[in-house]
Amino acid sequence: MGSLQGQNVVVVGGSRGVGRSIVEAALSEGATVLAVARGADALTELSWEASGVKTLVADATQAAAPDAVFAALEPDVL
Repeated sequence: MGSLQGQNVVVVGGSRGVGRSIVEAALSEGATVLAVARGADALTELSWEASGVKTLVADATQAAAPDAVFAALEPDVL
């Protein structure tokens, strides 16, 4: 992965599995990262383990989800 220094990265499904790996990789590349997921517990665990990650509990299938994401962090990479 190239440098993401100074980039805003939003990862939908970022609390577990492949999404979590993407969150960790983007953080290591210097990005500001917002992890979005439905599970508050998994996001809380992620925020304890991945210093600096921002989190948002949201269901991506809901109509209000995009507005909530863009209000939290305007992404350069989604």
